[in-house]
Amino acid sequence: MTILKFHESLVISLLLDMPFEKLKLGPRQKLIGQAKRKLADHKLEEKEGSARDVRRRCAGCYEKISQQQSREVGHAGAKKVKTFCPDCDKFFCPDCFNRKHRTLQ
Repeated sequence: MTILKFHESLVISLLLDMPFEKLKLGPRQKLIGQAKRKLADHKLEEKEGSARDVRRRCAGCYEKISQQQSREVGHAGAKKVKTFCPDCDKFFCPDCFNRKHRTLQ
């Protein structure tokens, strides 16, 4: 096994929450499909507390704006939301959450 294959296998096992020893190396498409199905199981939750203390920038909006324009514009223009995905550990507005998680099914 090459170093590159080892690194890929290790990353895939971490993403799939599967012990490295039990990971069967097979076609790459099969592993990508498993990761996509796992992403579809994520749920959007709302953080408890006052909006002033809890709100954060939407990761999807920030990424989209910063790719099109700049990081500073993305920082200023991204929506502030209370909803987050605990599995990804990121805040998302409902539109960005559905775009990232639901379109992969």
